[in-house]
Amino acid sequence: KMSEILLSLLLKYNSAVQRRPFLVKSLTSATIAGLGPFLNYYIQRYRKGNAAQKIVYRKVIAFILFGFFFTGPITHYFYGLAEKIFPASQSYAVLKRLLLDRIVFCPLFLLLFFVVTNLLEGRTPKETEKIVKQKFVDTLITNWKVWTPAQVINFKYVPLNFRVLFASAVALGWNAYLAASS
Repeated sequence: KMSEILLSLLLKYNSAVQRRPFLVKSLTSATIAGLGPFLNYYIQRYRKGNAAQKIVYRKVIAFILFGFFFTGPITHYFYGLAEKIFPASQSYAVLKRLLLDRIVFCPLFLLLFFVVTNLLEGRTPKETEKIVKQKFVDTLITNWKVWTPAQVINFKYVPLNFRVLFASAVALGWNAYLAASS
């Protein structure tokens, strides 16, 4: 029964992606991104036992806006571009896409994330710069640890139309981590 429900949802998602790929991937990314700070809140509340801790709605809104206007559109085009540059028929295509993602795309996108979300949360450019200097390298290293295996799976087994969805699913936990570190 559960497998039928999941298959039905995937078919509906695929149909929606076929009709409006950009919008569907942007909405998917925004939804998952917005859930990250909530997940972080509940993890922190559980770990610290702090019932008085509040959800920072400005962070939630910043993550949603970043997901919609940046993550969805940029990853939509990035996955398509990586597929065109390194088609499956090419030798070592998955490895080449992975290296493009990990060495070029990832550091630039993570930097964009830090700058945009911190500014959207109301921090000054100087405060944002300080946060980037303090946290970027450690976050990038953690990103490589978490996302490299996920991107191997994504590039090797996930059809192009579902790559943003798969990455969004992985991003749920990643966004909770980013909510704590940004």
